[in-house]
Amino acid sequence: MDKLKNNPLVPSFLLITIIPMLAYLPLIPFLGFYSEDLFFGYIGHFYGPEGLIRSLSIDRPFQGYLLSFIYNLLGDNVLFWHLFTFLMRLFGGYVLFFLLIKLWPNKLSVVTTITLLFLVYPGFLRQTLPLGYGAWVITLTLWILSLVFTVYAAKSRSKFKLIVLTMFALILQMVSFLQLEFFIGLETFRFLLITYIFKNEISIRAIKRTFIYWIPYILSLAIFVFWRIVVFKSARDITDISWVAQTYYQNPLWIAKIPIEIIHSFIQTVILPFFIPIIIRVPRIPLEGTLISLFIGVITAVILYLYFNTMEKSKYDEGLKNLINTKKFGKEISIIGLVSILSALIPIIISGRFVRLFDVFDRYTITSIIAVAFIITGFLFYKFSPKLRKIILISLISISVTAHTMNGYLFSVNWDQQKNIWWQLYWRAPKIENNSMMIFDFPPLIKDTPFNKIVNRVQWYRIYWVDYQIWAIGNLFFNYDALPQTHFRGDYLSGNGIIQKIKDKTFETFIDYTIPYDRDFNNTIIVTAPNDISCLWVLDKNLHEFPSHANELLKSSLVYSDADKLVQAGSPVTPPKQIFGDEPPHEWCYYFQKASLARQFKDWDQLSRLKKEVIQKNLEPQDPNEWLPFEKDLR
Repeated sequence: MDKLKNNPLVPSFLLITIIPMLAYLPLIPFLGFYSEDLFFGYIGHFYGPEGLIRSLSIDRPFQGYLLSFIYNLLGDNVLFWHLFTFLMRLFGGYVLFFLLIKLWPNKLSVVTTITLLFLVYPGFLRQTLPLGYGAWVITLTLWILSLVFTVYAAKSRSKFKLIVLTMFALILQMVSFLQLEFFIGLETFRFLLITYIFKNEISIRAIKRTFIYWIPYILSLAIFVFWRIVVFKSARDITDISWVAQTYYQNPLWIAKIPIEIIHSFIQTVILPFFIPIIIRVPRIPLEGTLISLFIGVITAVILYLYFNTMEKSKYDEGLKNLINTKKFGKEISIIGLVSILSALIPIIISGRFVRLFDVFDRYTITSIIAVAFIITGFLFYKFSPKLRKIILISLISISVTAHTMNGYLFSVNWDQQKNIWWQLYWRAPKIENNSMMIFDFPPLIKDTPFNKIVNRVQWYRIYWVDYQIWAIGNLFFNYDALPQTHFRGDYLSGNGIIQKIKDKTFETFIDYTIPYDRDFNNTIIVTAPNDISCLWVLDKNLHEFPSHANELLKSSLVYSDADKLVQAGSPVTPPKQIFGDEPPHEWCYYFQKASLARQFKDWDQLSRLKKEVIQKNLEPQDPNEWLPFEKDLR
């Protein structure tokens, strides 16, 4: 205990390690690949690192090199990807912590609070998608490293050190811009922080002095903007500056919406993250998930309470003993945070993007994370008494940890659902014919519970929303060792124009992120995914059979589903364990799929054995229609 009192940095460092571990680590072993993860995982495996570089060349070419480098290290191992992304986020927190200690060595409580809010900020919840957004986390960490070199350069009295450190800062700054172009909005934070260093306040004189030191960064920023606008041409509209400018020219009223959108996104970035993520996740996860998340939040609160009580008498907090100076300090860093958030949001909003916590657009909070930590910490030290400030800080950080735990639980449930789909299809068909089109129908939840009513109303239960979220994961499962030219593809039954394409037996060639592939709707297989009472069903045009949840769209599509594209000839595939784990236990849905397969191939002896085994194990379905394969003899 004496050693801890003599070196308060030790408990602070332990705290900024333990709290993120509580927020992220418990559910990492149960997480998988999602959304963009699936596409980049598919490209990385089947086309190699060169494919990743080529796929991202259309809008962020340098991100392709970073992603390919990491893929060379981690391969297809799901667990490694999640651990790596967590460690990069934690390392970014360490870098920020020691940067702030350099600035405020006698304000340890402030430094620790800012670092904790940065590490567990609940507005950015894309960390659970390591292939899709791991590069974003790395970019943020690299930008903070750039800031470290800037601060050390500004404090250096040696011209040689000033030049060398500035060069390192400029290199990392440019790397950050090349990874994610909208990181240019963070440069205001660098400018204000240097201003604070030189004058220990925000003033005109300090700004003039700062400007001299900031000139290299302005030139670097100008070079990047020139390259991005004039030299490089993005193939994606949303990252093409020329397209954005043309859009504003054709719709000048959109310019008037920018201030409104900035205010809206500001609220979504600063205030709502501490409420909305939890509220919208409670109905999406099981009750035990909510209880576990709340329990971890309580543990976090206890740890924080003990920490702040211990640190109240620390010599490292001498700079906070004077109430007037503390209020002044809090006001200054809250101003830095406020201006920096607005600056960080502007490049995003001007390009037609925005922050929304209800969907995937929470990703655009990433450039505001440091600024949010500054504005919240500063405001609390400016406006609240030490006792009330401690209560609020403990509450906010505990809420943040709870939100991340709930988010992890939600994604673990999602991954279980995805694996359930493909394992059931594997039991139903050990192989899928090349060039088939897997058309998926996703039914609503059936059980009449208050949570299910909410989930169905806003369609939060959806696993997929992009076609590659079907064929990318499906081919990783079924065709892990096969060439991509022979892979099957997929889409959604309710997708725009899909029914007509099925009727017309359309053949089309797609190019997705420079990766070409064919879609042959003459080889359609319609699959309705499992819900909370039914197993997965493969429709067969030779059988007039449906799950109990079937709607008219599904029933009318029956005639187009060719179940013979599911084959059992040859050796069955072996799904990659490093992605999909072990085969789940053989319960009712396993026997339902095997019975359906046996009946399709008229293996009556196998069907008889399956029926006896089901009876012996006392298994039965929740959907009575799932008895049909066992009862209907097609001989």
